[in-house]
Amino acid sequence: MLSTSTMLLLLGISAFQVAGGCAVGYWLRSRRRSVSQTSDALTARLTDALKQLQTLADDIGTEAVGHAEQVKAVAQSLSCAADADVDKLHQALIEGMTQIATANSRLQSQLTHVETRLEEQSQQLETQLADSRLDVLTSVSNRRAFEEELTRRLAEWRRRPTPISILLVDIDHFKKINQARGEAVGDAVLRDVARVLQAVLREMDFLARYGGEEFAVILPTTTLRDARRAAQRSLEAVANHNFEYDHESVEVTISLGLAEVVPGDDVETIVRRADEALYLSKAAGRNCGHFHSGTDFLSLESPRLLEHAAEAGHAAAALSTAAGANLHEHDEPDPMTLLPTAAAFAHELRRRVHRCRSEGRALSLVLVDVDRLTQINGHDGRTAGDLVLRRTAEILRKQCRPCDYAARYHQGQFALLLDGATAEEGIRAAEQIRAAVREGAGDAVQKPIDATVSCGVAEVASNDRSVSVVMRAGVALAAAKSSGRDCTFVHDGHAAEPADGTLSA
Repeated sequence: MLSTSTMLLLLGISAFQVAGGCAVGYWLRSRRRSVSQTSDALTARLTDALKQLQTLADDIGTEAVGHAEQVKAVAQSLSCAADADVDKLHQALIEGMTQIATANSRLQSQLTHVETRLEEQSQQLETQLADSRLDVLTSVSNRRAFEEELTRRLAEWRRRPTPISILLVDIDHFKKINQARGEAVGDAVLRDVARVLQAVLREMDFLARYGGEEFAVILPTTTLRDARRAAQRSLEAVANHNFEYDHESVEVTISLGLAEVVPGDDVETIVRRADEALYLSKAAGRNCGHFHSGTDFLSLESPRLLEHAAEAGHAAAALSTAAGANLHEHDEPDPMTLLPTAAAFAHELRRRVHRCRSEGRALSLVLVDVDRLTQINGHDGRTAGDLVLRRTAEILRKQCRPCDYAARYHQGQFALLLDGATAEEGIRAAEQIRAAVREGAGDAVQKPIDATVSCGVAEVASNDRSVSVVMRAGVALAAAKSSGRDCTFVHDGHAAEPADGTLSA
């Protein structure tokens, strides 16, 4: 018979085999889902690691079986020696005990070795996953890989300056997609957006998932002008892609922030400038892009070449004397509204914010957005939409005093700088604009067009920069649009709040 200690040892060995097999099997099943979404290289590394774990489990199982067989053989030897004389029985007992002790020692050594190897293998797996430069969900590079690649590119740029631009991409209203359709659909949207972006980017471009619903792209040997075209292609590609899951379409758009490397840039500063430009795009209503030129924040459409420069220049000259838009000779007006463009507005805003801070003057910014311009274009025709834009621009010109500045900021959005005006005065101006637009954008010849505008107001604070005041006004405008449109919100420096009475107007 086997001794109690031997029986316990064999039971322990069997338990180890069962536990080890279950652990390896569970690890295989749990990892297979995520591993299948990574690159072939990472998959190979993980698969090799799992094979090593299985080999360790097989080795300890083989050793345990050998140990059991050796103990069984000793037991049989002792059984045969039971009928022999005392000397032979004594010798058989000594030899049996020696063999069992040797077998136990060898098994214990093997167990210790396996335990050490399992710990080492676990650490190796963790290191491999942590060191991976791939995002498991989307199979593109991750943030760590992006920052390392950008650091390397910047080092090369300092040795041999060649253009480098970066693009930050944010999926619009991603949290609402997750809430409405579930995280599985949200994950699918992330994967598909990554694929759409990869399809429009060049092979040399470096795409990474920067975090959450945000992606980042390094555009090597790319000037800001060329990068703007790449950004525009990305906007259009995502907006035109059919995101369909379980036979239901999901509307997906992106917002973009773009910047080119300039002298003195490091990873932090170039990313910060692109991130601030991205914030402006989100504040401007999303599904658009802005870029940092090194000095100013501008929309992707600005500045642009005009097809009829002579005609536009003539109109601008007439406008500069008749309207309070303060066009300068070097400004190229927007051909649709004949107001200054976003480029001219950005330059003027920086100048006025600087003067406001140095002289202690009040200055307020009103952002005006034509509500549902896309629906107007679709229902009443593009001509009707253009008429609404021109009429809204005319209302802004009439609202302007000689010291104020109005501009077409982005598509259906306008900006109005009110010199010497507090936030309260900005609200009054916004309400007058809203009332004038609601009265009808048609004329005596054409039927009236049902149009409204939403407004966001912010007063320049003592610590404001041009970008921060635009951000606050943009947040206020976004709040107005999300609250049902045709209302005015004001940002007090802490949060966007509805202006008194505008929600019921």
